[in-house]
Amino acid sequence: MQTECRRIDCEIDEDSLNVSHRNNDLICSYSSKLFPEYNSCQSNQHEVTGHDGIFLVRKQDVEHYLQSYTPVQLRDSIRETVNKDYKCVNFGESKGLTFERVLIYPTQPIIKWIKNNTFDLASTSRSKLYVALTRAKFSVGIVFDYNQATDFEGLNKYVT
Repeated sequence: MQTECRRIDCEIDEDSLNVSHRNNDLICSYSSKLFPEYNSCQSNQHEVTGHDGIFLVRKQDVEHYLQSYTPVQLRDSIRETVNKDYKCVNFGESKGLTFERVLIYPTQPIIKWIKNNTFDLASTSRSKLYVALTRAKFSVGIVFDYNQATDFEGLNKYVT
């Protein structure tokens, strides 16, 4: 397959492929950090809902977040415990889908990357996180037990 693809003469339009019609600018900016070697994605979705962007959600606040925003829960594998009263999809199964809001249950490597965006996240994990982040139109919640000192660029703290 790779040998056959090399024979195809094609030109990649990096400008039109660099615009998202799904995600708002806050989601585009943060997800673009996963692939700093490429141009940052720009948003063509400008609807404002009052709960927009990416939020860290403490485990103790997950239930409140689910009740307040009804996000689709996204997880790496079925082994992750989620609230069965709300829709849940594995990262890989969510590819190509669009939801208004998502709540991501991150793996330990993803948590390390959230804490330090220069952490060498494996390419599979990097791709899965990108897919998870970019499923949402308006907001992304990430289950993460932050404290008062936690301050990550591009992330807000969800406070009940």
